[in-house]
Amino acid sequence: MSTSSDTQRVYGDLKNFSIFDITHTLMMSRKTALVSIQRGTKKGYVYFQDGQIINALDDDLSTGEKAAFKIFFWRSGSFTIDFDVEVPERNVKLDTENLLLEVARNMDEQQRDNVGRSDEEGGDAAAEQFDDRFRVELNKIFEKVATDTTPARDRYSVAAFDELLMALNDLDGSALFLRLGCKPRIKTAQGFTTIKQEPIAEGEIEGYLNSLFSESESEEFRARKETSTFYSSKEAGMFEVRAFLDQGRPSCIFRPASRSVPPLAQFGEAATELDGLLCEKKGLVILTGPYGGGKTELLAALLERGLRDHDQLVALFSRTQTYAFTEECGFMLRAPLNRFTMAREGSLRTAIEHGADVIAVDAVEDAAMLETAVRAANHGILVLITLELDAAPDLADRLRDLQARPGGERAVKDFSRSLIDVVHIELPTLRRLRPDDDLRDDLARGRFQRLHSA
Repeated sequence: MSTSSDTQRVYGDLKNFSIFDITHTLMMSRKTALVSIQRGTKKGYVYFQDGQIINALDDDLSTGEKAAFKIFFWRSGSFTIDFDVEVPERNVKLDTENLLLEVARNMDEQQRDNVGRSDEEGGDAAAEQFDDRFRVELNKIFEKVATDTTPARDRYSVAAFDELLMALNDLDGSALFLRLGCKPRIKTAQGFTTIKQEPIAEGEIEGYLNSLFSESESEEFRARKETSTFYSSKEAGMFEVRAFLDQGRPSCIFRPASRSVPPLAQFGEAATELDGLLCEKKGLVILTGPYGGGKTELLAALLERGLRDHDQLVALFSRTQTYAFTEECGFMLRAPLNRFTMAREGSLRTAIEHGADVIAVDAVEDAAMLETAVRAANHGILVLITLELDAAPDLADRLRDLQARPGGERAVKDFSRSLIDVVHIELPTLRRLRPDDDLRDDLARGRFQRLHSA
């Protein structure tokens, strides 16, 4: 990313960060921006206002939904995101959720009906068919309204799910549960409340998730039968979404993601001193502690400080971070934590290429993920990670696991070279390791015993 006093831009490659990923990020952060795409000699432009697509144009002078359809079919090329732009008049009539849903449905049909067709040809065909398809869909809806006193809920309607999320907010619930064949249920302080609607029908959850997931999330769901992401609704707010197969039936759980970030001062005077770590240009900071000890909360407080006080570009990889970070300063890229986003060709690489100031991983689950974090720290980026450890010396066991991997000795040396600090938090206590050169040298040589006495 290059930044000046009057403009802010992010550059990237569609192979690493698709137009769906870009849209998902801008929707969640409700940003206003121009996304410019170049694919060979082809160019396309998509304008966002408050996270919603309102205008699209390509160099064939197609506009609105037709242009958006062509652009969303492009799988390769480069992109630029400009945040300092004047937004033109709206020419995209569909709301963004339904536009993405229509694109996804057309992609599925093109893959079934036109195997071997290029992305560009598929986009052109979808755009040409869009007006007729949309008119047919509207006619079907009008016919349904005319024949039924109460029209059935559109099985793929994002708006229909937003109504359920509004009910979750109205009841001050902690979670919304959706399962095929069952009526929606909301967990409240008093217990479960069943929403008086028809049961979730065949295809409803799948259609909704297809419009919601990025390519990497869809791939993870197919491979692991579960995945997590975030969803931002203009009406209902932001939610953490966990989708999974329950006895072969698609299910998902929504949890409000609007918790206020705790101030750094809440963790005591020792925590406020951690602000200095955010000024580090590169290296690895590890937040350790037992389950429920406060690692996630402390990490959120540090990231919020980085956004507000240091105007940083932050990339957050997490399954559990549901805080509502500031949108007034800096910029945050959120991605679910999984083996696809943390892979060499995944979102982590994109964050590095974008020039992220801080990469945060909550939480590092195994030696492979720790090695990936170390590699990012050695790219000249400040990396903050959380590790679930009962005591800071237990880090020695994680390093032995890292050392046992292929190329592990080199990884341990890279770890020792990049390590800035280890912060162990077990509220209300917070302790810092503050490693010196002697400790780093011992770690590089595989002498982990000193961690037990540090």
